[in-house]
Amino acid sequence: MAQAVKEKFIVDEKGKPTAVILNIETYQKMLSLIQERLDRKESKLLSQSKHFKKLVQKGLREIREGKTSPWKEVWDEL
Repeated sequence: MAQAVKEKFIVDEKGKPTAVILNIETYQKMLSLIQERLDRKESKLLSQSKHFKKLVQKGLREIREGKTSPWKEVWDEL
């Protein structure tokens, strides 16, 4: 069930709302949802890129040919 959000507004001298105060949990959840949406949009754009597809194909070919190194081995070199 959705949790009700208690909104608190800051208003100007005419009573017009100018800002909203949220509890930190609600704020963090909103940021998370926004980031998730941006990540999906970026992934979709990447998956449609010819250059990205070529890079993925090259990577898969290198894996099949045994031209890869375990991540730990690479990480330890840094």
